[in-house]
Amino acid sequence: MAWVCDDRGMGFFEPLPPREEAKTRRWGPPLWDRPSEGTLGALLPVGEVLRRDDETLVAVDHLRVYPNGFTIEFLVIRNPNHARRDQVGIASPRNWPRVGVQFADGRTAGQSAQAQGPDQDIPKDDDGIPTVPVLRFVGGGGGGTTYRFGLWVCPLPPPGPLSIFTEMANLPESSVTIESALILDAAKRAKVIWA
Repeated sequence: MAWVCDDRGMGFFEPLPPREEAKTRRWGPPLWDRPSEGTLGALLPVGEVLRRDDETLVAVDHLRVYPNGFTIEFLVIRNPNHARRDQVGIASPRNWPRVGVQFADGRTAGQSAQAQGPDQDIPKDDDGIPTVPVLRFVGGGGGGTTYRFGLWVCPLPPPGPLSIFTEMANLPESSVTIESALILDAAKRAKVIWA
């Protein structure tokens, strides 16, 4: 079979409309679903150990704060002497963390990495905005003895103390409290790059 190139200047396809006419509204995630896209969140160092035993250390490393919420960045370090003997590590579903937050106004939310409910289970107002805090795992990873994972929290907390709770398979529940004013100030430092 032979291919023939027709370069007579006649096109098979009709010309595309000018770019302005081709514009359509681009889909974007709901503002509560994840960190503001196109925004550099402000870093709020925390460095608080939640729990430590002979096997594992769990800490809140830092928060990354956006205009619409914040991520809690956790750090898990396993004892290197024990981790070499136990190859299962944190990757086992049995070892995944359970995390919760409590706002100063009493609102709470909790999340287990094993069971994240669908969006339709979140109570929302008439505009589709959740009426309760939303928590979502937003990634993580690691290997060897060090693991990191993040949790998205929306909305920003009201003034007052914010408590963060966590529990892992071999560690009992523990918590750390952060003054929400620090989070609200950090939200003002977030840089919107693309709106």
